[in-house]
Amino acid sequence: MFLMPRVSRVTAVRLLIALATLSFMLTLRAEYMGEEAVYSLLSLEMHHYGSDLTPILYGAAYGRPPLFNWLIMPLADGLGWQHVLQAARIVTALATLGTAGLTLWIARMSGLTQQAAELAALVFLSMAYALFWYGWISYSDALFGFCIMLAIAAGIAAVTDRRHAWLVLAGLALIAGFLTKALTIYVFYAASMLVLAVRQKSWRFLFHWRSLLIHAAALAFPWIWWRILTPGMSQGSGMLGDILSRMQEQHHQNYLEDQFGFVVDGFKMLLPLSLVFPLLAWRDRRRQRLAGSAGQPATLPSLVWTLFWIVALNVLPYLIAPQSNVRYVYPLTGLVAVIFAAVAASRDWERAVIVAAACCIALKYALGIGWLPAYQQRAHNFRAAALDITKVVGSAPLHVDNTAWQGLSVTANIDVMRLQHPLRFPRPGDQGYLLAYSQRPDWPIVVKVYRFGDPLYLLCRGSLCPRPGAHP
Repeated sequence: MFLMPRVSRVTAVRLLIALATLSFMLTLRAEYMGEEAVYSLLSLEMHHYGSDLTPILYGAAYGRPPLFNWLIMPLADGLGWQHVLQAARIVTALATLGTAGLTLWIARMSGLTQQAAELAALVFLSMAYALFWYGWISYSDALFGFCIMLAIAAGIAAVTDRRHAWLVLAGLALIAGFLTKALTIYVFYAASMLVLAVRQKSWRFLFHWRSLLIHAAALAFPWIWWRILTPGMSQGSGMLGDILSRMQEQHHQNYLEDQFGFVVDGFKMLLPLSLVFPLLAWRDRRRQRLAGSAGQPATLPSLVWTLFWIVALNVLPYLIAPQSNVRYVYPLTGLVAVIFAAVAASRDWERAVIVAAACCIALKYALGIGWLPAYQQRAHNFRAAALDITKVVGSAPLHVDNTAWQGLSVTANIDVMRLQHPLRFPRPGDQGYLLAYSQRPDWPIVVKVYRFGDPLYLLCRGSLCPRPGAHP
């Protein structure tokens, strides 16, 4: 890193944190990636139909909680609904930066110096999944991860200070995480509190009647939400079904392949440090062997070891689950960053860690400025397809039943062009045009096919369809 001889490590770390923060601006204007359009469409339709508690997709209730949408909607109101994707990405980026702040806080509570704590924040921001994907893309993972980190951080503060006010904050974070994505936030938190109780000898505090009351209130909130605030909706069954589906059995050979894939993906998620740290450890061991000395083992603060066991206990269920994905443990990367920073500080590896982070951040700028716009213009120009579809359809009715990422992305672009008429699922007897996965006998005319890997069909039926042989 060319800046290293001229500036102190503290200055370099803070400069890189600032550059990592600014890098989220590079991707604000990019086309939809993956299934990003889900939350744009949900927010658009919640706004259009005035549905405050229940997200809506294509005119039908969507079985997910609405906190992410609640944060997107006022931003979209301010920016203009044609920028709903940018609003969602801003929420994600702010959640990621908030998680970096929580990483620093946990590092300080763990006994690390301010310099090492700032290094932990940099490690988190430079990790591959945070920097290149979930840290900026408008999925709910970043906000969910922030809620999990806040709950764990508040739990650590409560146990350390023996203050129930911190448990109130942890309970609010649990509720926010549930309203963001999933019930599993309660599992992450419970496992973390179990490790804290064992290692910090905090059983008496955690079983105090005030602690039990606070946790009972947080645990009761999902029942209140499903039974009182959103009765008759499908959110409860959908969220529970997500958890149970991960426990379905698979063929033994596929199971072993999946577990190996989980480990490989975990390695990729933690890059560059998952590569740099083994190399640094090998280098130190080699130097010690050549020098004929055994070296001194790294001494880490007790709470850092507690964080290690929190991560291990929380990762284990996902590692052994028949169906899993490393994205489910992405919220733990902030804790891993604290552990990495503590090890780096104890072994004088800070310079190598800073150089590795700088390389990743530089790569983000290179890809964001050069490769990403050109790639999307060539391969995933959903806006061009949306413009063409609106031109072909004109004022005729347009429906959609394609919930693949291509259909969602094109539909989101169409909806911001016609905010007062968001696309809906077709009903029996509807005529006009339909965006579909494939040809359908009940919509017999294939007007056009758009290809983004998988095809997106524009079909038609009824008197408004173009005549056979006509070219719209």
